[in-house]
Amino acid sequence: QQAKKAKKKKVPLPEHLLQGPAGARLVDIGVNLTDRAFEGDVGEVLQRARAAGVAGVMVTGTDLEGSRRAAALAAEHGLHFTAGCHPHCAKAWTPAWRQELAELAARPECVAVGECGLDFDRNFSPPEVQQQVFDAQVALAKELGKPLFIHCREAGAELAA
Repeated sequence: QQAKKAKKKKVPLPEHLLQGPAGARLVDIGVNLTDRAFEGDVGEVLQRARAAGVAGVMVTGTDLEGSRRAAALAAEHGLHFTAGCHPHCAKAWTPAWRQELAELAARPECVAVGECGLDFDRNFSPPEVQQQVFDAQVALAKELGKPLFIHCREAGAELAA
């Protein structure tokens, strides 16, 4: 319900953010359009983003189903997406996930592996499992020649190690 309230309040972006230096364009790299709060609203949200000057959108995949939905939204709306396993979802990771994420991430409209990383603040998945799943996604990104979309909370030293 909070997402519905937030949607109603339309705050225009400051002009200086819309006009970057030397023709730079505003791109939102972490759009969670797969969230249920946007069901039936995606077209309107994208239209508002374009009207606000957002030149590009990357739909974030945070688990296997979310990555599938991100790929479908990207195909339907001409967007880019990421495919990955957020640290909160790491405990659900399986070898089958890795295989399907690899197939999704290999698509040309997939611009990064992730959202992946470490989150030791809430530990919805055990830290050691988060680390194993993050390592698997780092290896996948290297294999595919794709960048990582990284999430890090209360785990900076471990992430950098």
